[in-house]
Amino acid sequence: MIDGGIIGYRGRVQVYVPPDAPCPLCTYPSSEYGRIAGLRNPCDGPAEENKVPSLPTTISLVSSIQCQEATKLIIGYQNYLKDAIWPKETGEPLRGVLMIDLQYNRYSLMEIKRNKSCIVCGENGLAEKPVPVLTIPIEETHDSTSRLYQMVASRMKLTTQQVMLFFQRKNKTVRVERGRSLRRARVGVGSVMTAVTQDGPVYNEAVIRLTRL
Repeated sequence: MIDGGIIGYRGRVQVYVPPDAPCPLCTYPSSEYGRIAGLRNPCDGPAEENKVPSLPTTISLVSSIQCQEATKLIIGYQNYLKDAIWPKETGEPLRGVLMIDLQYNRYSLMEIKRNKSCIVCGENGLAEKPVPVLTIPIEETHDSTSRLYQMVASRMKLTTQQVMLFFQRKNKTVRVERGRSLRRARVGVGSVMTAVTQDGPVYNEAVIRLTRL
C-alpha cells in the first residue's frame, strides 16, 4: 500500500511493503484502536475542526511520488520476495514516512520501526488471526439493534459492552447505535457489518451478515 496525505502546503508519503515493513497503524497504541475502527480514514480529524484546503501543487508532488513508488513495487516486489533485493533500475521503496513542507522547502524522512505489539501486524495482531463470518437471521433480531448486539456478543462469548458494530453508508463508516430500530438504522437483509470486540487488551474482528431464515 502506498499512502499519501495532503494538508495545505504539507504532504506525506508512506509505503507499506509486507512482510517486513511497518504498517500504517504501527505507530498507534492499542488503546486507540476502538476510535480508529470508527473512522473512514485514521487520519481524519474531528468533524468540528476547520478544514484546510489542499493545494494543487502539493497534490501533484505527492501523487507523483506515489506513482514512482508504485513503479518500484510493480517491477521489483517479486524479486524482493525471492532474493530480498530490489532491482537497481528502480531502486528501493521508501522506508519510513516522507514529510514534505512546500511552504518552507523542507523534506525529511521519518524512520518508523515495526511495532511487535501493533494491533494489526504485531505478533498478536488482527492480521495474524482468521476473521470469522457470523450469519444472523434478521427475524431473530426483532428489528432491534440492541437484540443484534446481544446475538453477536453471545456468538463471540462476550458481553454487549465489549462489542462495537459498524457498517458502510455512502462511503462512510457508521457505528450501529444500541436501542434503535434496524429499519431506522438502515440495516436490513443483505447488510454486512464489522464487529470490533475488546477483551481486556485484546481486540478481534468479525464479519456480520444479515440473512433470512
